[in-house]
Amino acid sequence: MEKLLLQDAQLILPDRIVTGSLLIIDGLINQIIPERAPLPASDRSISLNGNFLAPGFIDIHFHGAVGVDLMEADAQDFERLGRFLLSEGVTGYLATLVPASDAEYRRALGRIDNYVRHAELTNQAAARIVGVHFEGPFVNKARCGALQPDRFRQFSSQDAISVFTELESNPALRARLMTLAPELPGGLDLVKQLRERGFVISVGHSRAPFEVLEQAAAIGARHITHFFNALDQLHHRDPGVVGWGLLRDDVTVDLIADYIHVNPQVIRLAYKCKGSERMALISDAIPLMGLGDGEFIIWGEKITIKDGRTSNQSGAIAGSVITMRNAVQNIVKLGIPLVDAVKMASLAPARVIGLDKDLGSIEVGKRADLIAFDDNLNITFATVGGSAHIQSGERF
Repeated sequence: MEKLLLQDAQLILPDRIVTGSLLIIDGLINQIIPERAPLPASDRSISLNGNFLAPGFIDIHFHGAVGVDLMEADAQDFERLGRFLLSEGVTGYLATLVPASDAEYRRALGRIDNYVRHAELTNQAAARIVGVHFEGPFVNKARCGALQPDRFRQFSSQDAISVFTELESNPALRARLMTLAPELPGGLDLVKQLRERGFVISVGHSRAPFEVLEQAAAIGARHITHFFNALDQLHHRDPGVVGWGLLRDDVTVDLIADYIHVNPQVIRLAYKCKGSERMALISDAIPLMGLGDGEFIIWGEKITIKDGRTSNQSGAIAGSVITMRNAVQNIVKLGIPLVDAVKMASLAPARVIGLDKDLGSIEVGKRADLIAFDDNLNITFATVGGSAHIQSGERF
């Protein structure tokens, strides 16, 4: 049994912050030790010098970073992405795929499957892929956002979803999420069939009327993708997807907190309605995350990044480049407690994808995917599964 003791930390628990230490045994949180309590024996001890210790962030909507597109990534790309994400506090993510052909999906899914099986054996100091998010292809062309509408599909029969179920044999990828528009022909049947296969159903890129959303909720659609974006908005004569999401307590949402996709005061409104339990932070990052300002060619289009804002040649927003760490910083700047900001980046997304029994909070028995940071949210320590760890001063 390998025992790792993390000492002198401000532990961010689900409902409070306490000073103390943490004992990890064989990759699981074994004991939360209060300040001044006797410390147990360990094989290795690391002092966190009074920094915050938090659950690692979980990004359930992530397309790539540092020039790597998850639709095209190979094993080396995944390793590079994982190290970069860990340096930004992310310990787990859903590999998010955009609408594509069956052949393109199968190629991407095969590479993800192979990499995850390899990574499970090698104990890497890198963020893990914990599942797959299909953003489309069964979404509404009238709310395409940055997606390519010529790649969208209509649902016809069970055969249409066979490509999306090909990772069922990999237990490490049991979290599967699909963003869809339930108002499309056959949309409700699609929701039903995917739920029967264990998918989390998220409404997104949608113009669904309230009545259709209620029908979708009754058969398992209980989440909304990038809340406020690529959706019909709240109107006093038509609540739209946004009104439905604000109204229902059993519907969770995720949100891009870069102050660009959603106004800061609207973020505060969403938090007031949904709370930290039902609102998850996402990056929705395109592969240009981490490259800084400049002009780039991606997906056959010229994209300019200036001061963290992306734009295409027509001036429209071309995706996000915010990190989860920066998103948490932005939430705290709004006066929202750090405990809640961290929860929105860890436990809330873990609950959305059904992994909260294993991940997302500092609780005994959970996997030790942990990060430490200072008062300015600079990452000073990270561990994935309690064994492969990195401290500030080491290369991520």
